[in-house]
Amino acid sequence: MDHKGKKSSHQQSLQLDSAKIDKCTDDSSKRAHNEAKNDIKDENDEATSQKDEPADQQAQTTDSNLTDENEENKKVDEQRAMQLVNEIQQKLESKIAQREENIKLAASRPEESFFRSLDSSVKRNTTFVKKLRTLSDQQRDSIFKDAQSLNLTKYVPEVVSAILESKMKLSDVSCAIQICCLMHQRYSEFATLLLKGMQSSFTETKDDDKSVKIARYRVTLRLLGELIIIGVFNESTNGTDILHSAFSGIITIDKATFDYLPVVISFCRHFCEDFFGITPRKNRLLIEKFNFQAPASKIISDNKKKQFRLVVFDYHAALVKYLEKQHKEIQRMTRQNLKILHTKGELNEERKENLEKSKKSFEKLHVHTGTISDILDLDMPDLPQDEQLEEAESFGISLYCPFPASELNGDYLWEDEETRSFYENLKDLKTLMPAILFKESESSGDTSAESNEANFIQSIATDNIKLETIDEISESIENLGIQDELKDNNPETSDESKVDESMTSLFDTYLRQLATCRNRDFIDEAATEFITNFNTKGNRKALVRSLFNVPRTRLDLLPFYARLVATLTACFSEIGPSLNVMLMKDFMYRVRKKDQIHLEEKIKAARFIGELTKFRIISKDEALLCLKVALNNFTHHVIDMACCLLETCGRFLLRNPDSHIRTKNLLETMMRIKSARHLEERYVIMIENAYYHCLPPEDVTEKVEVRTPLQEYIRRLVIKHLITTNVEKILRQFRKLSWNNQEIADYAIKFLSSPWYIKYNNIHNLANLLSGLAEYREDVAVMVVDNIMEEIRLGLEINAMKLNQRRIATIKYLGELYNYQMIEADVIFNTLYSLITFGLLKDHSSNDIDPPDNFVRLRLVSVLLDTCGEFFDRGFKKSRLDCFLVYVQHYFWQKKSNVYWETQTFPIEIENLLLDLLDSLRPKLKPCNNLTEAKGAIEELEQKYRAELNLEDQHRQRHTSSGSQSHDTPTQDDAEGQDVDIAEELEADDTDAHKSQSDTEDVLFDDRDEIAEGENEDDDYINDTKVDTNVEDDEVTILSGGLKAMPCEEDDDFQKEYEKALADDLLTRRQHGPKVPSLDAPLPFNRVTKIGENLQTDDINFVLLTRKSNKLQYKEVNIPVSDAVAANIREKIAQEKADKEEMKRLVLSHDKRQQEESFNDEMISQQDLQQRQSKSSKRANRNDGQKRTRALGDNPDFYYITKGARGRPH
Repeated sequence: MDHKGKKSSHQQSLQLDSAKIDKCTDDSSKRAHNEAKNDIKDENDEATSQKDEPADQQAQTTDSNLTDENEENKKVDEQRAMQLVNEIQQKLESKIAQREENIKLAASRPEESFFRSLDSSVKRNTTFVKKLRTLSDQQRDSIFKDAQSLNLTKYVPEVVSAILESKMKLSDVSCAIQICCLMHQRYSEFATLLLKGMQSSFTETKDDDKSVKIARYRVTLRLLGELIIIGVFNESTNGTDILHSAFSGIITIDKATFDYLPVVISFCRHFCEDFFGITPRKNRLLIEKFNFQAPASKIISDNKKKQFRLVVFDYHAALVKYLEKQHKEIQRMTRQNLKILHTKGELNEERKENLEKSKKSFEKLHVHTGTISDILDLDMPDLPQDEQLEEAESFGISLYCPFPASELNGDYLWEDEETRSFYENLKDLKTLMPAILFKESESSGDTSAESNEANFIQSIATDNIKLETIDEISESIENLGIQDELKDNNPETSDESKVDESMTSLFDTYLRQLATCRNRDFIDEAATEFITNFNTKGNRKALVRSLFNVPRTRLDLLPFYARLVATLTACFSEIGPSLNVMLMKDFMYRVRKKDQIHLEEKIKAARFIGELTKFRIISKDEALLCLKVALNNFTHHVIDMACCLLETCGRFLLRNPDSHIRTKNLLETMMRIKSARHLEERYVIMIENAYYHCLPPEDVTEKVEVRTPLQEYIRRLVIKHLITTNVEKILRQFRKLSWNNQEIADYAIKFLSSPWYIKYNNIHNLANLLSGLAEYREDVAVMVVDNIMEEIRLGLEINAMKLNQRRIATIKYLGELYNYQMIEADVIFNTLYSLITFGLLKDHSSNDIDPPDNFVRLRLVSVLLDTCGEFFDRGFKKSRLDCFLVYVQHYFWQKKSNVYWETQTFPIEIENLLLDLLDSLRPKLKPCNNLTEAKGAIEELEQKYRAELNLEDQHRQRHTSSGSQSHDTPTQDDAEGQDVDIAEELEADDTDAHKSQSDTEDVLFDDRDEIAEGENEDDDYINDTKVDTNVEDDEVTILSGGLKAMPCEEDDDFQKEYEKALADDLLTRRQHGPKVPSLDAPLPFNRVTKIGENLQTDDINFVLLTRKSNKLQYKEVNIPVSDAVAANIREKIAQEKADKEEMKRLVLSHDKRQQEESFNDEMISQQDLQQRQSKSSKRANRNDGQKRTRALGDNPDFYYITKGARGRPH
């Protein structure tokens, strides 16, 4: 069937043809109208079967899941089902009505007198018969009108012959049916002759063209089936049997190849309900979903329907087996091609084409099978998948490129978008001129010698012709006669038309100006100018020669010339192949010559071939052939040519799936040749550069951490903006953070625990920031300190040299945290002792944790003590630091006395580091001169504290033995005897006790400011020393039992006194009992003033406040000044007055100092970097309001420390 006249748009075709069909008003016209719509739909479906029929399968799957749709879709589907039932009903009623009409009119045909009134002229009848031979739906009205007005009694055989010989389409069948109905109603012999003619048309074999047969069978079966249904062929004519015989014959001869499958599908689609009694599956499912009942056609008997069903079901079973067979064949071919790719590295073009053709035919067969399965309401077969192919696809293996995408360096061919646009987005010149101007070039390009040459080179690459030497390749090219044609520049023998001298001069100027086109826009303008002004055959050949003869020093023009060629080749097909032949011949000639001259010409040819390959003017097979030829003679200048070719288009060839394997194999061959031969260093570098340009090594790039804007803000605050003057501002920003958000809190704690991110001189500002934040977020400070301690411990365990700077910043941060009162002194001393003891063996031998040539621990000790050691200058911490300095000297001399330094020079800077440390902390301390003195100092220190530990154990043993004998409650008599003394002591010391207790709590709260005397201090020092001595020296052993207690009189006396003290204390507690809340009553103002007026008299006037009958009563009591109570009151009032004066003095001095600090900060910021880094300047900065002095007497800010909260310097 000829499909060239079909409409491209299915909807437009339906609208146009429906407009014509609507003109019919009678029953036959309505029938023809409906059938024409179905015909047009069938024709368009066949033309676009690959597009529409898969959509039908998708609709089938969608219809099977309609129960899951929402209510709105259900309503739409219900309307569709109702409309479908109505269409089936109308269609059936129209057929029945038309059948009855034909039977009725055929039974009462017109008499002879009726035909006499019609036109019987030979001319009109002959013209009518000729029209029938070109029957079409467009001529429906004129033909039908002629048929009604003519007497065709003598022309019935000619009419039948004309109808059968006309080349109708499916859209013309409705018009033929209308004519046949009219002829059957008037002429009795018409039906018999037409049926015989149709029967003979199925047996004709003179026409061997299958496409013609398919078109004729489809139209004939359709026409025959329609005439049987509407009653033109009744039971007496055996039309149904003839149709069954013809349909069975077509199916029988088609079971092997299924060439007539479109014919069967067309017949089944239009007559599935009439001749088969089957409703298509998608229609059946839609109707059954809403419990509708579709009317059944009873025109054909059930026995005949069964015969048709048996035939078509048998055909469908054979079709399914054939589909499965073709599927297995496709899989076999795919596996075979994949195996060839893995073993050989390339695939023959013929194999590729055969596989593609097989796949297309299989897809078409699969679509047709799905269509006929839906029409016949049968199941579609399940096609098994090949496990080997699925495994290959799961690993990203392609048929033409069995390597993962990662090895192709990405899914793109170009490095960037600009490069891709340059090589792929060419200017379309065909829009500038009419297409008629390009016909000459297209016809000439197809038969040119250049095309033959390109085909010959491609045959060498694809057919794998084995050529022994390069000479054979060049000789094969020369045998084509191309050399004479390329060198023939005689205008007399050419076919070019003569042009005048003015045009020649203009074209010469154009060719000279091409050398100035050094960008994309200029070369596109040059192409436009050529096609507009110089588009002749002679100029095209001259342009090719000019491009080929580009100067050897102008390699920068090659990409733009290649773009010019690619742009013009789209319009003139001979330009690209002509230049291709010239370059290939020149390349082969240069390789065969084997001379050592004209290197620039050789490089120009190789680069030009590479640029044209990227524009796809030269095929990839030809480029790979050039590379293969160069590798066969890989010496001297051929190496330069091969490397230039790879640098130009090697990456393009490697990233193309169809050339990836061959390119990779050639690259590996090149590297093997390099390894096997002793080449010059210049060639080795050139080969490696070309190889790694095509196949660069994997670049291990670090993953860039993606941070949120808030994280970037925190990072910027800590790293860039944290300076002395911005601490308060940054603190306010940190307080505004959403600490309830775990992610934000973790990130902020991370940076507060990472002092190595900021400058070394700003670490104290980070500690200042944390101390301020601790007042509001104490849990944050705890986590930061824990992180710092973990970091120090991790550094001791790993001992990696790359972490040394990080460890120094961390230990510096720890010292600054102590300065800002974030940690206790115990943490500092524990860290100091761990630095000189962690990981050391008992015999002090070398190990990996602390090798003899590693002095980072001494540097860490120095940094920590330089930071906060100046505050250990008094009291208990002074003694602890003195003890540690003895052990650190011992650690130093152990390092220096190691056998490792017997052959090496001990670094003098380490010894100076220790001496500077001792001089800064203890200027009067005499350092140890050798290991023996260090050990002696440790032994002396340990003996001193060992004796104190023994005394303590004895005291503890006595306390334990005596305390177990008497811990009873004092008797009542003893308590009554002591009442008077206790009362007097309470009256005398009541006022001072409260103040003393408050002061003591404040002193105990701040562990930096302690008193240098008392038993508690000595006990703590002994306990700390005991722990340290056990860690430092394994020879010191503390006996847990101590000395045995011997009973004596002194012990008994001590025990009695101790019991008496306990009884007094218990009695005091009982006497006072729970504290009664004070009476909240106002004191008269006139009486309050009298208390202070008599301070200088002999008596002091007191007011006694009592309550009687719920009323307050005041009584005045005069107490002599000599009385103890009066004396205490006077002292208390005097002390409060002195405290107020002292507080006033402190406030004023503090305000003055703040003003001085602000002025000093401004002055310090203007000093240069060297003065700010000096030791005196750093101490001045710490003392200028950022740190507090550790001594009680020298630190007036001590009075601002509140109980239960930690202060921060302002």
